[in-house]
Amino acid sequence: MMRAAGGAGWLAALALALACSAWPPSAHARIYTCEEETGRIILRDVPCKRGEITRKEEVKQEPPPAARAPEPKPQPKYLQKLSEPMVRDLAQALVGAFSRRDLKPLVPLLAGDAVFEMEYRLPTGIQIVRYNKEEYAARLREGFKLGSEFSYRHERTDIVLSPGEEHAEIVASARQSFWFQNQWQEGAARSRWSVEMREGRPQITLLRAVVTLPQQP
Repeated sequence: MMRAAGGAGWLAALALALACSAWPPSAHARIYTCEEETGRIILRDVPCKRGEITRKEEVKQEPPPAARAPEPKPQPKYLQKLSEPMVRDLAQALVGAFSRRDLKPLVPLLAGDAVFEMEYRLPTGIQIVRYNKEEYAARLREGFKLGSEFSYRHERTDIVLSPGEEHAEIVASARQSFWFQNQWQEGAARSRWSVEMREGRPQITLLRAVVTLPQQP
């Protein structure tokens, strides 16, 4: 009889444990599963008594979320490299176009976003004029039409390549006629033509010229 009663008590405790496990636990309550020496399971809301075995419930651990693959970083656009012969050919083409007063071969050498900055140095002060490609080409076109009134005498050209050979400068000096103060005047010009690879070929992206004009009588 005692054995049957013990078995019935064990089943009742097991049923109670199953029923309690179906209830959602309180946010603060903790249930202790205690096992007596007879094998009887008791659920307590306080720690197990001395002589009882505290059984730990297995906690099912969900696998960690799969690591998200890093998004591919955009690859930097590397500028095409220049070479000294390439830049020197461009410099010779510039000199030839100015010497022959021929605008047609000169325009393709100029990048569409090129900037042209002319600094005129006079005894009365300094005047700076900036042009875009269209304005600069229009000014040259008008000058070339004047024939003998426009003059260009090349003196010296130096080529300077950047360490990475992605940029270059053409440093030149010449005697040249300029339209200034409503008349053509001849002056000494020192110019720096910045060169980059554009559309697969070297092009002028910036011109900075310093022009020294003679003092007017």
